[in-house]
Amino acid sequence: MAENLSIEVIIKALAQATSQSTSDLREAEQLLKLWETKRTFYLSLQTIFSNYEIQTNIRWMAVLYFKNGVDRYWRRSAPNAISEDEKAMLRIRLLSAINNPEPVNQIATQIAVLLSKIARVDFPRHWPELVPFLLEAVQCNHNLKRNRALLTLHHVIKAFASKCLFNDRVIFSQIANSIFSYLLQQWIENTDNYIKFASQQQNNEASVMLNSSLLILKVLRKLVLYGIDEHKPLSEFKDFMDALFHRVSILLNLRGKLGANHALSQPTEKLLILILKIFIGTQDQHPVLFSPYIASSLQMSITFILSQEYLVKAVVFTCSRLSPKMKMNHDDEVKITKNYQEVVRGIINQENVSQICQTLISRFFILTQKDLFDWEHDPEDYDTETGGEEWKYSLRPCTESLFLVIFNEYEVSVKPAILQILSGVATFPEPDDLNGILTKDAIYNVTRLLSSQLYKDINFSEWFGNYLLKDIKNGHPNYKILRRRVASLIETWMSEYQHGMNLMRLPPSFRSTLYETILLLLDPSEDVVVRITASSAFRTIIDDFDFSVDQFLPYLEKYALHLFQLLRQLNSCDAKMRILSVISTMIDRVGSQITPFSSELMQYLPQLWQDSEEHNMLRCSILCTLTGLIQALKSSSVQLYPFLLPVIQFSTDIDKPPHIYLIDDGMELWKVTLCHAPTLTNDLLHLFQNLQQLLEKGFDIENLKRSLDVLKSYIILGGYDFMKVYSNWLADLFFRLIYSDDTIRPGGHAIDVLKVLELIFREFPSEGPQVFQNLLPRILEDSLHPQEYPPKMSIILALLGRLLLQNATAFFATIDMVATRNGQDNEDIMKILIQIWTEKIDVILKPEHRKLSALALTSVLPLKNRAVCNSFSLILNLCVDVLHEVCPDHSKGNLQDRLVLGEKEMFGPDAADNEEETRTRQLAMKDPVHNVPLNQFIKERLDTCHVAYGPTSFTELMDTVDIEVKQQLVKFFG
Repeated sequence: MAENLSIEVIIKALAQATSQSTSDLREAEQLLKLWETKRTFYLSLQTIFSNYEIQTNIRWMAVLYFKNGVDRYWRRSAPNAISEDEKAMLRIRLLSAINNPEPVNQIATQIAVLLSKIARVDFPRHWPELVPFLLEAVQCNHNLKRNRALLTLHHVIKAFASKCLFNDRVIFSQIANSIFSYLLQQWIENTDNYIKFASQQQNNEASVMLNSSLLILKVLRKLVLYGIDEHKPLSEFKDFMDALFHRVSILLNLRGKLGANHALSQPTEKLLILILKIFIGTQDQHPVLFSPYIASSLQMSITFILSQEYLVKAVVFTCSRLSPKMKMNHDDEVKITKNYQEVVRGIINQENVSQICQTLISRFFILTQKDLFDWEHDPEDYDTETGGEEWKYSLRPCTESLFLVIFNEYEVSVKPAILQILSGVATFPEPDDLNGILTKDAIYNVTRLLSSQLYKDINFSEWFGNYLLKDIKNGHPNYKILRRRVASLIETWMSEYQHGMNLMRLPPSFRSTLYETILLLLDPSEDVVVRITASSAFRTIIDDFDFSVDQFLPYLEKYALHLFQLLRQLNSCDAKMRILSVISTMIDRVGSQITPFSSELMQYLPQLWQDSEEHNMLRCSILCTLTGLIQALKSSSVQLYPFLLPVIQFSTDIDKPPHIYLIDDGMELWKVTLCHAPTLTNDLLHLFQNLQQLLEKGFDIENLKRSLDVLKSYIILGGYDFMKVYSNWLADLFFRLIYSDDTIRPGGHAIDVLKVLELIFREFPSEGPQVFQNLLPRILEDSLHPQEYPPKMSIILALLGRLLLQNATAFFATIDMVATRNGQDNEDIMKILIQIWTEKIDVILKPEHRKLSALALTSVLPLKNRAVCNSFSLILNLCVDVLHEVCPDHSKGNLQDRLVLGEKEMFGPDAADNEEETRTRQLAMKDPVHNVPLNQFIKERLDTCHVAYGPTSFTELMDTVDIEVKQQLVKFFG
């Protein structure tokens, strides 16, 4: 029983949980899992991690299990929730433990986190004493107790700040107002004491003050960013900002005096970065309140960028984000923008703007020793592509962003200086002159960044021939820095030309020069970083509207060889994905021309798939590459089936966890494979078992659409052989998908299912209605409700039209079944259907389906049916409307039905792009919509009516038709 669980038993289990033995670990986890819902278990855990005589690793495990239990069982609504009396006892004991502070930092942090999780749920209703208790503990003179109280307060405030509901925000604002003043005073005292002790080299005392200062400032940051209202700001907000700006300069100078190797150097930098984060966060969250400090922020940043020999990187981050693009109302935005512009003009002026740009280039654009070290020791991930907001947290991208902002604002003043700097490309440093090479690399980087601004000043094709090509052809190892930068430059400038931003075109012959140049950079003897960067440049060059396959063909073999070799050589998943993307783009651009050169890739992909078992994103890239390769190989792709089909089977098997990542690309590959398959093999048919699982469990709309798309390909490819095996299962599945109460979605996937059913009826006009006869009465009943969702009504009418035109026996049998079921006369149902059909013809948007409706309704005209006779004029009105669409040139004497396919459409040069399209066109040739001219069909039916009804009755029927409709019919008959 739970009450009989002793502390010793739990300690033993926790000790086992830290064991290296798999069996001991598994046994301990099972026991602890069993106990975590038992009464007093968490009181026991609290007793264990509060006893400092117990081994640290056991106490660590106890606090982790306690923290996880809070996540699962603390809320009242949680299954097996911790009892209220136990929670009350735990709250008391957790606060009391602060008076006996935890000596181990890692455990103290975990205790603070679990306490904040409880506070997020219970404060203030069930734990009102929490914050007052922590504030009291913060005021004590015991350093460790004070530190632990501050640590807990930090995590508690952090938890409160994450709550978003209005009432929670009000409570947090009240907390901020009540504790901000005291904490600010504490921070000022601690920071000033730290500066004093550090200046006097009293390192121990300084370290204590610095730790306290950091924790207090973290709390103040959350209070400022999330606990104040711009319209009712804290009265101490101005004092806080003034205190930060006053001390940031002092701290920056102190950090410089300490030196990089001093024990206090790194914590001091953390404090500085935290201050600058507050500037950035306040600017983002409270732009109106921050506006008076724009000048101070900008002046501080510019001063330290220009004057310091070292750099705290957050200074650049702050400066790069000073442009007021924050969330605010229009009036505030106009006011702050105007203030910002005035401030900037006062600080960044014509005299210093060039100096600022030159400093950024000379100090921060040049590759550092760390960059070169990373290049040598981790080349494959050296030039990893980043996106989104990641630039804000890296020094060089942030510096580049600042440089661009300044250049765009002061282009007239800065451009002459920048062009003067760019003239340095005319110098070619000696291979041993690494500083000269790095300087030229920085100049090239400026050219890359300003490609859209300097296109009028630089003729890229000439510049390339005069400077870049010479650097590329210098094979010295040090020159790889410039070769890599030139490849990056080519990528950027070609992208600019492609997007038409500069409204200029490169000479067509220049493309051949680029192809030859990139080949040099992709050579297997070249540095890996250069080759990876060159591959990205190559992708940009070919992924262009002006790309010419004929111009590229002479280089295709070598490009394929070099890229395949590079792919084999790489080990990094990210790098392999990058090269696979380039290869996919190349295959897409050259199409079937890749076939003679694809054997090496086809041989390597199975090995790569095997090696990437634990890297699902890499496998996604392989699937995308295979998709492009299948499209290029077309029907020859059958040679890949021994590898291809198991890959598809694995990627689309929902019983295997990786399908979560692979299924989208796997389904696309499956579809493309079926499109290009010449015949339905046994292996392809066996693969259908995966689709059965997907369709059975695929009530997710997107998943079902993909699955139904693949099903269509199976129907078109397999025809009678496929349907013979799966038709009964499909009939049952379709009924459940469309009409089961738990899966019905108005206008949702029912439409997609009905489209597949229409395809089946088109391919199997006799057998299809027989197999799906359980569906037909429900479909007919749906059509009798004029309020039905229009897209669904459209496909229902197309389906009924197909049935009526090609299997009238099954259609009228369905009418009889519905009439019997509802106790109505079958002619009444027919009358209602025709009336709705003629009224709803405009919801049918596809011309093929509109013609199908006209053919179907015209086919019943000769029947001596009361419902048909009463609707005679309505049917002919509908036919005339459709005739105007399918014979658009009738007024010029051309009565040809544009939907009728001839040999030109079937066998012309653009007739089919794959095997499935050929099969689809062959099926269309058998479809009355595409092989029966509508005007001739209507004329023949009217002639049949004349015979069937007799001259007198037929004349009476025609008299019900509007005279204008009859005149137009005559014109269409010719």
